[in-house]
Amino acid sequence: MDILFIDAECPLCNRAALFLARRTGAKEIQFASLTGRTAREMGVRSESDLGESQLESSSVALMHGQQLFFRTEAVIMALSRAHGFRFLRRWMWLPWRWLDP
Repeated sequence: MDILFIDAECPLCNRAALFLARRTGAKEIQFASLTGRTAREMGVRSESDLGESQLESSSVALMHGQQLFFRTEAVIMALSRAHGFRFLRRWMWLPWRWLDP
């Protein structure tokens, strides 16, 4: 099961989480705050997992197994599990540098 960590203070992030929750099964993705207890316990915000630039600019992270994904990569991976957006799996081969400037 994947965990999508979002900026809980961001209204857009909260709306996106509700959108995804309605379109994915409970076993597909769970949601947690980037600054919450779950994120701290899993080491999502530790400097060993994130570079300083990612700490400042990331408002979304996806934990897939033991691997963390950020920004566009996290969003595409999460959306690809949602009903009606599975076609996004085709984008997974793109270099993420093309998607995140």
